Amino acid sequence: PLVIWNGQGFDQAGVAFAVMPGSWKGLPQATFLASSPRAELGRWLTQQAAYYPFWSQVASIQQDSYGALELTLKTGTVVQWGPPENEFASKKVQALLRVLDDMHAHSGGTARADLRFFDQGRIIVSSKNLRG
Repeated sequence: PLVIWNGQGFDQAGVAFAVMPGSWKGLPQATFLASSPRAELGRWLTQQAAYYPFWSQVASIQQDSYGALELTLKTGTVVQWGPPENEFASKKVQALLRVLDDMHAHSGGTARADLRFFDQGRIIVSSKNLRG
């Protein structure tokens, strides 16, 4: 499985299947819409999981009512990803890691990153510590 969703494993084909309770504790916990195209989510997850330096940091994934994804990293950083498209996914991950490394080096603490405008050349990053 790539994630745990509703207590089940969820694989690259978007298939949910039974897993032993308590197994796969290191995998991200996911909350997807029941109406989401599972195959599309499976492809997106596969692409993210292939980039281990990023994927190993993901603690959870939430999908909002519009289908946009929000990831929470193990550091507490929250990433607003946007829809689970694959066109810019690897470039998004690489840029995100560079930006977060830079922010942590200069500001420390946890961050909030918004990648929804990545296709317009923008990543919005702020310190969560500033939001209070």
